[in-house]
Formats: sequence, structure tokens, C-alpha cells
Amino acid sequence: MPYIFNKRELLDQVKRWEESQLAKSDGSHQHPPSFLSAPRKSSSKLAPLGDGGQEGGPVQLLRNEIGSLTDENTKLRKRIKDLEIKTTSLLSEKQKNAALTVSKF
Repeated sequence: MPYIFNKRELLDQVKRWEESQLAKSDGSHQHPPSFLSAPRKSSSKLAPLGDGGQEGGPVQLLRNEIGSLTDENTKLRKRIKDLEIKTTSLLSEKQKNAALTVSKF
């Protein structure tokens, strides 16, 4: 169960600890009480990613994602070309209509 102190109590405890450390002049280093020190985090290393020939491994997942993005890219390029063709034909038709309207007057 963690210790619960208000700020004043904690400061008083730190002051008493510091005074006791100063009073000891033998040069030995004393650690502060455990409730005054920050909790230590355990560090664990991550396992390296490797293909390992496993189906569904990280490399295979990346390959699948690259494949789906490539397919999407191809579809978008085709759509752009289709829209460019439609836009060009609409502009061409509009210009013809404008020329016919001007020639009538």
C-alpha cells in the first residue's frame, strides 16, 4: 500500500533525512527512504522481428499491405485518366457550343 502524505509531512521527512545525512560525517552514502524515491520501471527488450518462414508473420503482413496499396494506387490512377478524358471532352464540347452561339449572332 503506498504511503499517503501531504506536502508538509513529506517536506518535513525530507528535511529530517537530509539533516541526519549531514550529521553523519563518516562519508558513507545513505540511500533515501523508499517512499521518497521514485518507483523504478523495469525495462524489457523487444524481440526482433523476423520472417522466420511463418505464414502471417510481420513480413507477410507488410507484403499484404503493400499489395493492397499498390492495387488501390492502380485504381486511382485509372480513375484519374478517366476523369481527365471526360473533362477534356466536356471542355471541347463547351467550346464548340460557345462557337456555335457566337456564330448565330
